Amino acid sequence: MKKYIYILFFSAAFISCSTDDDEQLITRADGEKFVYDECINIPHPEDTWVQPAFPGTKEWEELHARHADDIAGVYEELLPPADVIAKMSTEGIVHSYIDYTYANEALATAFNSYYPMVVNFLNSSFGQEMVKRSDSAFRLTNIYRDFNPLCDDEKAQVGNVHGILLRMMSAEEIHNQLSLKEKKEFIKIALDKLNLCNSVNKGWETFYAFTCGRIMKSAGYAPIIEAMNSNEVMQRFLEYWPYSDAASRGVEVILQLANEFIKE
Repeated sequence: MKKYIYILFFSAAFISCSTDDDEQLITRADGEKFVYDECINIPHPEDTWVQPAFPGTKEWEELHARHADDIAGVYEELLPPADVIAKMSTEGIVHSYIDYTYANEALATAFNSYYPMVVNFLNSSFGQEMVKRSDSAFRLTNIYRDFNPLCDDEKAQVGNVHGILLRMMSAEEIHNQLSLKEKKEFIKIALDKLNLCNSVNKGWETFYAFTCGRIMKSAGYAPIIEAMNSNEVMQRFLEYWPYSDAASRGVEVILQLANEFIKE
């Protein structure tokens, strides 16, 4: 499995596939498969894609046996066709990407290198479609607003859901769809989520600093740009997230500037 995760990090693009006319969609009757619905408080749209195999199932083992030396073949069978994604609601695309097994697994290795996860999202058929839509950041903001980061259902893999939502909004191609006012609104929501997380257990600061810092930078916020110009490590952190300790990245400075940014 590590081999699959490694390849995911460096694959240039995901491969779209074709299936039979009877595409797999989800209805609320199938909702028990997606236990984090209770954490997001927004039901999966009916056009959410259900991948044909999940880890721990016989179908999953058979899938990897068929493509033992061809990880692209695994992607091909798990991802919906591009023409199906094009017909999905934006909410359906977001939920489908959250459900995507390799999006979840790759995030688990992202603590020292988060930016490749943004690139992989943008290169995926999900990200490519969201970039085309003018409502992607707005819809993503609404989903994130209703997300409960303290939902502790282990089956929900809430930490991964949380990280995936932040990753999607970290892409300039997505958050630049927002106006300055809307960017401040998202950062305010994010800081509220971070405070809620910190009331129980710290550990998300670096993820939030990355997302909030990138949004402030793209908004042309002078204090963050000045801070980046005076701290080369912070600049590299917000652009690429290289290996370095949180202090040298300026995580606390970025979060403080984020609190000031939303008040202006």
